[in-house]
Amino acid sequence: MFSGIKEFWKKQDTLEKKFFWMFFSVCCICAVFSSIANLVEQVGLVTSIICFCSCVFCIAVGVFAYKTSMYSVSCFCIVFLFSGLVFPALFLLCGGMQSGMPFFLLAGPFISAFIENKKLKAWGLFISLLGFFTALGLMWYFPEFTHSPKSPNVMYFDIAMSFVTVGVGIFAVCNYALSMYKLEWMKREALLNKLDHLSKCDSQTGLYNRGYFVQKFENMDWRQKERAYIALFCIDGFRDVNDLYGHLFGDDVICRIAESLRQNVDESQGEIAVRYGSESFVYMMVADSEVEAYTKADKIREMVNLLNWPEKPSFHITVSGGFIACNGADPLNPVSLLRKVDELLYESKPSAPNRIRSKIS
Repeated sequence: MFSGIKEFWKKQDTLEKKFFWMFFSVCCICAVFSSIANLVEQVGLVTSIICFCSCVFCIAVGVFAYKTSMYSVSCFCIVFLFSGLVFPALFLLCGGMQSGMPFFLLAGPFISAFIENKKLKAWGLFISLLGFFTALGLMWYFPEFTHSPKSPNVMYFDIAMSFVTVGVGIFAVCNYALSMYKLEWMKREALLNKLDHLSKCDSQTGLYNRGYFVQKFENMDWRQKERAYIALFCIDGFRDVNDLYGHLFGDDVICRIAESLRQNVDESQGEIAVRYGSESFVYMMVADSEVEAYTKADKIREMVNLLNWPEKPSFHITVSGGFIACNGADPLNPVSLLRKVDELLYESKPSAPNRIRSKIS
């Protein structure tokens, strides 16, 4: 039984559905227990019959909701039944303000707030208020309509049970609503973080993309640029790799080189690694001198030289690189800086691959 309820609950894919079934369950349970309690308290057979009929009607509304998926209409029907008819009648039959019914009359506006359809929400609130003030007016102008409780003990017991029932129900629904809000908020944040990651990162290597690099460079102030260098790496003979070993193996080569680059990046210092093109990478590094920048760039070249693939023991890959200082570069045109280092790299790369070249701008 519990497993079936659990499976049914998992299938409710919207908050509107889940809240409806929560209200439906609480109303049915309260109607049954109220019917039994009225018989035990000897309040009257009429009140027990009203509560029992309310449970039957509530079940019919539940079947209607399950068959039609019209949850706003179904929720409104529950509000109309209890706040417009049942609770005002029981208010008069159970002792008015000397009973626990005022607590139940609060349920109508509370449930109405969870109706998704705005018109039905407004009507639900109106009917709830109308039912309360009608019952209160009848009690005020026609006190003979109101049945007094048989004894103080019955009155106090009814008030206590009504407070516990309504209070626990409101607590459960509000607690669940807050939990769902927190869960939805976490999902939203995770989605936004994922979209942000996808917008600035290369999907294949996980490195930053060219757009993010340009944006970051443009936002750098002159003090950051004083120690910044841009290195551009290009895989030597990569087209031959794809032609000889296939594109899947070529993708693996790119990812392995990207990982070697990532291992040397210190993002806490403002350094970033970028997938600049299909076979080229940019490393924006921080160094105190050209010698230190050269050492950092050459370390990456050496790491790539050490890469190996056990399934292809004869395969060897190298990269060529060049780097340039960022100080003095136009802050609004980082592309021109890359063009300089790109020219520096490709002028001598065909005759002397697997080397790092430098040029201070």
